[in-house]
Amino acid sequence: LGSVDFPDGGLIFGHLHMPYLNAAERMANCGSWHKSHPIHNTYIEIDESMVHLRREFG
Repeated sequence: LGSVDFPDGGLIFGHLHMPYLNAAERMANCGSWHKSHPIHNTYIEIDESMVHLRREFG
C-alpha cells in the first residue's frame, strides 16, 4: 500500500482503523484487521529506516 523512509525515527500507532503513512510528519498507522472497515487486514513492516504499509489478503 505504500512505503516511507523515517531516517531519524518516527511514530507508529494504531487504533484509528485507517491505514496511514505520512513522511513529512514521520507518522504511520497500521490500520485495521476488522472486515467492517473499507481497507482491512493491514499491518506495518519496518526494515531499517523504511516503514512499509502492507495488506494481507485471505
